[in-house]
Amino acid sequence: MDLHPCLLSILALVVLLSPGAAAGPGLGLDHWSGCGLLRSGSSEPEYFKPCATGEWEVLLSDTFPRLHLPRNISGELKLPQSSNLMGCGAHPANHFQGKIALVSRGGCFFTLKVLLAEAVGAVATIIYENVDPQITAILAVPGPFMNPHIPGYMISRPKGQELTSRLQQGETLQVLCSWKPLEVWYELPAYSPERNDSLQVYNYGDQDLSFDMDYVDTNVTYGAETFYAASLVPAPPPFATGGAPGGQALPLQTLNIFNATTSLRNVAQQFSLPFEFPHYLDYKRQVHVSSNGLIVLDSTFPSSSNKAGTLGSEDSPSAIVAPLWDSLVCPVGASIVASVGASAGDDGIPVMAVRFQGLSRDSGVGPMTFEAWLYGDGRVLFLLEDFPVTAASTLASSAQVGLEPGSGALALSVSSMVPWTSGGPVAVALTPWVMPGLNGSRDLTPGQSVTLNFNFRLETDRYGWLLFSEEARASNWHERRSIRITQRVFRHFWILSGWDGGMHSGVCANVANYMRHRNRTCAGSDGQYYPDGFCRG
Repeated sequence: MDLHPCLLSILALVVLLSPGAAAGPGLGLDHWSGCGLLRSGSSEPEYFKPCATGEWEVLLSDTFPRLHLPRNISGELKLPQSSNLMGCGAHPANHFQGKIALVSRGGCFFTLKVLLAEAVGAVATIIYENVDPQITAILAVPGPFMNPHIPGYMISRPKGQELTSRLQQGETLQVLCSWKPLEVWYELPAYSPERNDSLQVYNYGDQDLSFDMDYVDTNVTYGAETFYAASLVPAPPPFATGGAPGGQALPLQTLNIFNATTSLRNVAQQFSLPFEFPHYLDYKRQVHVSSNGLIVLDSTFPSSSNKAGTLGSEDSPSAIVAPLWDSLVCPVGASIVASVGASAGDDGIPVMAVRFQGLSRDSGVGPMTFEAWLYGDGRVLFLLEDFPVTAASTLASSAQVGLEPGSGALALSVSSMVPWTSGGPVAVALTPWVMPGLNGSRDLTPGQSVTLNFNFRLETDRYGWLLFSEEARASNWHERRSIRITQRVFRHFWILSGWDGGMHSGVCANVANYMRHRNRTCAGSDGQYYPDGFCRG
């Protein structure tokens, strides 16, 4: 499955070792949003967990005047006066000058607390929760208030109370706050000095860990599945007979029960994929292939749920790749086989396929042959090679074609896109918003490194968060760090100055020498200035 180069932007993530190893696993990033307490003798802060960020954070780094300004700040933590611990009243002049304000939640809007601290010199504001547990994920901007020009964060009540107590006892605390996003560019010309950001992730601890990823999309319709986008594409040849990268595929001797010698119904076999597949960014290797025309990426898939179902229902299974999920039979002479590309694609991404050949509905409708291609960066392609036109209405109403995440909360059903009256072949490409390419293992020993190359599907004005979690393989230790994603499309534009003097209200514009002027400057959305010819073209 090829993706148009204009749809993609490549982002490299590099895992490195940081000095100052801590006891236990340690997750460090050079792009992140949040705050932490600076510690003497350590290169890493004590990260506040959890740490919610302000909705206005995007304005601190993503507008033209701020593109090249610093994206982090450190300063001494300071409390407001004892009569104003919530920070909802005016502070004395210069009370927080050059410092980071620490106030309690309650009494007024988040933004008012930040604006009042900003007015007396604060460089950032940390609000601590007044209930347990902390459930606020982002500090919203209510309608009546302007956006602050400094970052704001929320931490847990226990951590806030601890910091307050230490400050009240006279301790000096230094805090580092960051709002540094991953910037992803599209249509970026070669003459621009900008490039896609790289992310350094490192284990500064002394224990093994394994990292996971998740995402939050902050500006899409609630309740809609938007991580994957589906489209009909030209049907390629079958995977094992020309469709694989370079036209070469290697059989995987793993699905031995589907050997065409016995009729099978509601049967599934577990096997290991030849690479980890990021299903909604959740890496999977152990899967079940079912005679009902689906791949289940839930290693606990119970045999009782191996039957026809509906994508997005509350019933198991979940974590589904469904090329054609229905109440199917694998009769004598039919088979289900798996193969992997002998080499990776031109983009370096491995790909494999599961082929369901000659299956029928239990009502006798058939035969049907179809494939599910899985790419190492999370892409999926369904090749519906052959299905009976006479059963078009039945398949349109009963066959489930699409994807479902492990949570089961939302699903992407694309059955309505399939032209069932065509009889095939039909191909449906499913492209995730975030496409990670993993070169190595997610299991990291201290000092071990791994590189991920990311593609992003271009969508206008879309932004969100990558959530990196790491767990020690031998304990319950857990930590999560948030990274904001900013998608940028390069454009040239004019910047116009204000009008100069020379023409006033009541003065005739046709009078000689009464003219007004203003300057114009050609700029790029990368924050650079360019010759006028770039904007005229």
